[in-house]
Amino acid sequence: MNDPVYEGLSSFFDDSFPKKCSVCGKVYHSSQQFFAETSPPAVSNKSLKSSEEDGEVVVEAFRNCQCGSTLMDVFSNRRDTSEKGMLRRKKFEQVLHMLTEQGLEPGQAKQKLQQFLRTGESSVIQEAIKKKTSR
Repeated sequence: MNDPVYEGLSSFFDDSFPKKCSVCGKVYHSSQQFFAETSPPAVSNKSLKSSEEDGEVVVEAFRNCQCGSTLMDVFSNRRDTSEKGMLRRKKFEQVLHMLTEQGLEPGQAKQKLQQFLRTGESSVIQEAIKKKTSR
């Protein structure tokens, strides 16, 4: 899927999968598969709808299964706004700043930092940590 809107949504919401079509039984194991193997509803041009749920704005994605059944998934912002979450974001920004000071482009620095947080591995991050601690 090359649509940045759907890619942005899918990056947040794989925890709502697997999703199963109640009509044909097709199972979608990830949001990427869900968006790639379904299509926008033919009845309307809008496959995305914004609404409010418990005081929070959510996006409802309507897609047609290969069998023709309309499926819907709700995507919301899972950002942790607690004090602990805010502290994590502040630390993330500090490390991001450190990486850009060491010569990485901001986009590359963010990508490498996110990779490191997901996997615990990144030669770029590990090298930056060595440089910072050897000063």
